[in-house]
Amino acid sequence: MNKRAISVTLDPGNLVWLRAQTVSSGCRSISEALDRLIREARTGSTEKSALIRSVVGTLQIAESDPDLSTADAAIRELFPMASHHRRRMATKKAHPKGRVSPLPLGKQKHG
Repeated sequence: MNKRAISVTLDPGNLVWLRAQTVSSGCRSISEALDRLIREARTGSTEKSALIRSVVGTLQIAESDPDLSTADAAIRELFPMASHHRRRMATKKAHPKGRVSPLPLGKQKHG
């Protein structure tokens, strides 16, 4: 079968999952694993490896940081919008803009 090289752009989480699928299925490359997943999706067949959802074995701990003391910063770099969203939500909770407290019962305006 003739194969063609293409370029694929994936989210980091999908790439980690695909690498785990590659290792767990015994495929020689990510391309082989991706080709197998697409073939299974097209034909409706599933192999045992298609059910694996673990990413065990995909994490590499740097020898320079075995205690993971810089892990928090590294994870935050991967998800910059998440920390932005968290800061925004904290600001909204501290300063609720445009929120009007309801009048106590018996003191409501009639008009």
